[in-house]
This record gives sequence, C-alpha cells and structure tokens, in this order.
Amino acid sequence: MGRARESRLVGRAGEYAVASQLLLRDILVLWPSVDMGFDLETEHHCRIQVKCGHLSNSDGRASQHYTFLLKKQKPAPMSIYKMRVVPQRPLVEVCDYVVFWGIDQNRFWIVPPYLCDGCTGIRLGMELTTRPRLVAKVSDVREMVGLGYSHSQIANYYGVARSVIQRFLSEDRDWDESVVSQMRVCENSWEKIVDFKLPAISSSQESQVKENSSEGL
Repeated sequence: MGRARESRLVGRAGEYAVASQLLLRDILVLWPSVDMGFDLETEHHCRIQVKCGHLSNSDGRASQHYTFLLKKQKPAPMSIYKMRVVPQRPLVEVCDYVVFWGIDQNRFWIVPPYLCDGCTGIRLGMELTTRPRLVAKVSDVREMVGLGYSHSQIANYYGVARSVIQRFLSEDRDWDESVVSQMRVCENSWEKIVDFKLPAISSSQESQVKENSSEGL
C-alpha cells in the first residue's frame, strides 16, 4: 500500500473513531463538504481536527509512546508543473479542538488548538516511563550551543543525558514537555466537546443581525 493512500485511510479511520465516541455521547457529527481546515463538526458547531498515531519506541529505552507531527507548512500548486510551500493557518483559526487518537490502545486526547500551535510535534502516552524528560525549546538549546556550551553542559543544566540533547537537536522538532504536560490531562475529556457552546452574541451584534435580516426581506 502506498504511503499517501495509507495516510488517507488512517485519517478517515480516525474521523470515524472520533465520530463514534461522540455519537455514543448523543452528539450528532457532520462531515464538511468543503475542506475548511477541520475534519468534523458537531451539531453545536464545534469544529474538530483529528490527528492519528501508532505506538512507537524510537530509542529502545523509553516506554512506548504516540508521536504526532504538527506540520506548519503545506505544498500549494502554482500550476501543473510547479508547487510552492505556504504556511499552514494556525489551528486556533480553523478548529475549536484537536483530537489526538492513539490507534493501538484506542486512546483519545481532546486538546485546545492554542496548545498545538506552539510546537511542531508532540509525544503522548509516555506516562509510564521513568526516564527524565527534556523540558526545553529548540531555540533555547541552539542559543546555548552558540554561546559555547557543550552538549554535556547543556544536559546537566536540563537534568537529562547528553544523548537526549543530541537527539533533540538532530530531530529539529520542538518537543516542549511543558506544553505536552498540559495535553496529557486532556485524555478522554470529551465533556469539552459535549458541552461546547458558541460564544455568546452581544446585544449590539444581535441587533445588527436583525437589521441585516430585515433589510434582506
């Protein structure tokens, strides 16, 4: 099976998995007919983006975990023969919640999009590991390297092994544990979507809507 085809099938499976959880909670789910940047929408107009991941164990020492990449750029066709790369719109602009689905254990994290926009990738499902986690930003670590600090000195500063710093820099992804820790507590927090309500319309906005409606008659 081609990688692109597999990705599409897994993505659609994730949509159905999330939809089934909501239907069991008496929430109707709709699929947008046009790609607006989100995958699902509830009857209460809560827009949901779904991300899927399999268990992985990249270094052979930490407990298994789910890796989710959050792309900040996407290819856009200029013509039949040319493509250009454009920035992705921030998730806060296109959806109300991001649901991360851990396929192998059927685990779900219901996360506000503002937590996702600040990082390029996250790892969830690592709660059982005893290995010290790196709480850092790539830019901060690179700045320390530029100031002349060795990987060992940086590792001592953050309380982790030197290999963790080396891998962190080579991956060039911002695995910000301080953000991920906020995501972890969102596991199975379906009430956020179940109880979702659109922001209340102010009295001035309501009168404007009524005025526009009367003008259209």
